[in-house]
Amino acid sequence: VYGLKFKSFKALDAGGPLTQSALTKNTVQAADVFTTDPTIIKEKFVVLKDPENLFGYANVTPLVNKEGLSEEGVATLDAVSAKLDTKTLLDLDAQVQLDKKDPLDVAKEWLKSAGLG
Repeated sequence: VYGLKFKSFKALDAGGPLTQSALTKNTVQAADVFTTDPTIIKEKFVVLKDPENLFGYANVTPLVNKEGLSEEGVATLDAVSAKLDTKTLLDLDAQVQLDKKDPLDVAKEWLKSAGLG
């Protein structure tokens, strides 16, 4: 799609520790990593643009039993979805995984800062 010719291809895990290690050690120079993976921040990886949309979207989507959720619950999920973008989710993931903060505390803090808590 981009006209690149790679010297070789190395199959690793799907953006997991093998891929991250290979990038860090320069064993590979490009890899597919989830945009919300805090390793991007930790290792200062460069995120490339994908204007041709080669890589599909993997949006976070809340799934619930429609009959088990009130109208208020639906409205709350919609409000969170409207404000939770990739950059924010990456920051929240980094706080939990890298800074070892409690996930509940991180979520509560973000909800409050977003005017939802």
